[in-house]
Amino acid sequence: MKNINLILKSLLVCLFIVSCENDDNTTLNGGNSDSGWIQFDEMSSKTFTNKGITAIPFSLPYGTNAQGQVITYSIDLISGTYPADELGDFKVKLDALDQEGTIDFTPIMTGENYNLRFTLLSTTNPDYQIGLSDGSKQVTYDLEVCNFEISATYTGDAFSNDLGLNPGDYPAYTSTFTPVPGETNMWTLDTTWGPNFVSTLCAGCVTPGSLPYPSTITLNDDNSVTVTASAPFSGGTGTYDPCTDQFTLKIGQTVFANTFKADIVLTGN
Repeated sequence: MKNINLILKSLLVCLFIVSCENDDNTTLNGGNSDSGWIQFDEMSSKTFTNKGITAIPFSLPYGTNAQGQVITYSIDLISGTYPADELGDFKVKLDALDQEGTIDFTPIMTGENYNLRFTLLSTTNPDYQIGLSDGSKQVTYDLEVCNFEISATYTGDAFSNDLGLNPGDYPAYTSTFTPVPGETNMWTLDTTWGPNFVSTLCAGCVTPGSLPYPSTITLNDDNSVTVTASAPFSGGTGTYDPCTDQFTLKIGQTVFANTFKADIVLTGN
């Protein structure tokens, strides 16, 4: 009976008095149900200077955050140019019972691209810690910030994974971007897959310049792209990389009986 009591007492000591180990075999501050760690949920991302606020997510994946806490983080310049008075240590509040939060960062236009590193440093709640002692949790976050400016013309490369056409198989072409009046981040394209794409694919069955695939593209806040077009073109989707000024699109069509999709890469000039 004494042995059983000793075992029970040992378990209670582990649960309520000293630090215990979590599933990662690392010791948490506090060692109770309201102990845990804070981490970034991603390693890095890209943004552009006219986007406005960029939300950098962090979380508390272990524990309840019953009391809430204030987290200190730093911003350091990795490359490029950035105002020195915008670097240093900053604070963000995580309200009680919240287990996810964001560092809301507004990019500053400096005339060139730059890279920043956000590092979680400390928290006001002594039962919580930054990351884990074994280094397995993400406590730094790299943000690549690019000045965003859509070019007037783009050099296009049209191919098709569906047809086995590789990048560079079709001659390069120029696509002109015209802003849509009254709209933000929306442009019309005189040609999406190039003026001679159809003529080339069908070995001259139509004259060069026929069916150039005019379209309208919309750049969304998350750098995704929506392509809209009238029949026999069906539009598509894609992404935009503001740091290379490059659109990568996948577009559909019913020009050909084989309703393959074309892959398009448009690079700013």
